[in-house]
Amino acid sequence: MENSKQNTGAKILTMEQPFMIKPYSKTQLIKLYRPITLYVLNKWLKEIEPQTGPIVGRMLSIKQMEIFVERYGIPGQGYQKAA
Repeated sequence: MENSKQNTGAKILTMEQPFMIKPYSKTQLIKLYRPITLYVLNKWLKEIEPQTGPIVGRMLSIKQMEIFVERYGIPGQGYQKAA
């Protein structure tokens, strides 16, 4: 059995600030995922629309936010590859 170090590709998350999944507006998402623009945000939302359904009203629902965060990551969080 070989006991050498192998790069498994695991990621280490650095939690810089807490993030709570709750309903968010597009304006709030742009601020959270800074430096994205409204154009980029709309493209992202269009890409996941088959899973989330259309945005009704001004806010993304909690379920829509869960899918959004799963796809695009937690805002303000960095990661580094494990050594």
